[in-house]
Amino acid sequence: GMMNTSFVVAASFLFRYNVIFGHGLVLNSFTSPFPALSHTLNSRVGSRYGVNFTEVYYQGVDRSDPSQHDREVMSMMESGVFQLSFFLMLFTIFFTGRRMYCAIRESSHSKKAKRRQMHLFKMLIVQTMSPLIFLYLPPMIDVSSLLLNYVLPFPLCLLKALLVFMFPISNPLIIIIFTGDYRSFILRQKRTKTLSLSRANNVKLNLSVVSANSRLSP
Repeated sequence: GMMNTSFVVAASFLFRYNVIFGHGLVLNSFTSPFPALSHTLNSRVGSRYGVNFTEVYYQGVDRSDPSQHDREVMSMMESGVFQLSFFLMLFTIFFTGRRMYCAIRESSHSKKAKRRQMHLFKMLIVQTMSPLIFLYLPPMIDVSSLLLNYVLPFPLCLLKALLVFMFPISNPLIIIIFTGDYRSFILRQKRTKTLSLSRANNVKLNLSVVSANSRLSP
């Protein structure tokens, strides 16, 4: 878990470092902004989206330009390296996950201890799947569509955007669902708030009754 997290954090820092300093590191080697590509993007999609591609940082390759064939091949090799690293991380997750599951099932500990370990294991699985689905799946779809030269339909593009925006919501929900203390605290706060509102309404009702009776009395 620490190795995978370190890889993701390191890749994020490398990307941000390239954006700020413009150095030609691995992430920036063959997909960095290119004058001819910037001109092509401006002429094709710049006016449509109101973006000047000579003033922004992007990563891409013009596969329709024969002069960029070498750059395209190197970028595909670079993409392959990162996809291989990603699949190695997936293999690590599935391999260790299966071993942990078998170890918990075959453990000689008490039922309570086994339930606790299985509960924590399920929480780990869900927390691992959350960024894979909401953060890594959308760019993987983008890369696959570029490699296959396939234009994604608009509903799928909308779904990708929604997945990214749902990640900040999914992570706290996972913690609330799988952590009994958080869930109990929220339910207790809800009951306390409901009870306070009920008492306040009863007080208002009693005051209204007293006020009405005082008006009716001679």
